[in-house]
Amino acid sequence: MKTIKIVCYLLIGCMLVISPMLSTLSMATTYDDKPSAEEMLVDVFLVRPLGMITTFLGCGFFAASIPFSFMGGNTVDVFGELVTGPATFTFFRPVGELDY
Repeated sequence: MKTIKIVCYLLIGCMLVISPMLSTLSMATTYDDKPSAEEMLVDVFLVRPLGMITTFLGCGFFAASIPFSFMGGNTVDVFGELVTGPATFTFFRPVGELDY
């Protein structure tokens, strides 16, 4: 019984010592940095056109899958994955932010 109390006290003490360190570590890795000019150029000239192609291909695949998704009852899910997801990534994301 006495050893359980000692172990509990040690664990609580370790948590009290480590928790401030973890919070400062997580604050150090988060930053509010604007994208650089290179990231914006890559986004505008490479990622956005590929996103448009993906959106158009997704529309085609969705059109081909309508009978099957209608029979399966998941038309909204298929539309969300094949059309809405790529369209949102392509057209509604801030320029240069690839982690959207």
